[in-house]
Amino acid sequence: MVSPHSLELLHDLPALRGLSPAQRRWLEPLFVERHLEQGEVLYREGDPSEAVYVLATGSIDFLVGERPLARLGPRELFGEQSVLSNAPRGATALAARDATVLVLPAAAFHRLMTDRPDLYGRLLGIISDRATGIAKSE
Repeated sequence: MVSPHSLELLHDLPALRGLSPAQRRWLEPLFVERHLEQGEVLYREGDPSEAVYVLATGSIDFLVGERPLARLGPRELFGEQSVLSNAPRGATALAARDATVLVLPAAAFHRLMTDRPDLYGRLLGIISDRATGIAKSE
């Protein structure tokens, strides 16, 4: 079950803008809300990629080994690169502070990308922008 606040966030998420009411109704029940306490690990580097996430509240740190890679804040989509490539997680994701994430199973994500190729294109743009930002910060 997803809170009304989280549903509103989903509707405003840049990667998902433009969904029809029917597509939103199909997508909404597929998300599950998960709460993380500060320091709690969402997934570890090398874990299988079983879901895509939207950060509703809080912040998430990404580490490769012990090295900090990035920090994401609310309204950020993450985990999609590993799911798209069917690769293990490339980094560990942990709550930098208490956080709420919306979890979308990989199968539902793949179906959404197949049904909405325009969303797939937007998603590739987000991935590219994120990679550029990480490269500039190194």
